Amino acid sequence: MSRPESPLHLGYLQEHSVLKDAGFVRARMRTRCKATHYWPDLLRLIVQRNPSARKSLKGFGPERVV
Repeated sequence: MSRPESPLHLGYLQEHSVLKDAGFVRARMRTRCKATHYWPDLLRLIVQRNPSARKSLKGFGPERVV
């Protein structure tokens, strides 16, 4: 996979209505926190900000998270 054209910066995550309460965002991404619960929101944001990544991320849909 390549680098996203428009990455998700911490400030953007801190302003998101759901992700701002995630442990990894509250810890300013300095600790190792589980993001699995937030993957659907993260994936949606990644694709929203990087539409060209939709095809390469197709196999990483929320339904595949265990």
